[in-house]
Amino acid sequence: MTKQAISLRVDSDVLDWFKNQGKGYQSLMNAVLRSYVEHHVKNSQ
Repeated sequence: MTKQAISLRVDSDVLDWFKNQGKGYQSLMNAVLRSYVEHHVKNSQ
């Protein structure tokens, strides 16, 4: 998949948690968002 750079505002405690997961936290955030989207797409069909 192609990635696109965006600006996103998130609560500081949420960002801190992801950053504390270590290197690749942005990929982890993307994976969490993808899981959310896939769940909702599946349930809307």
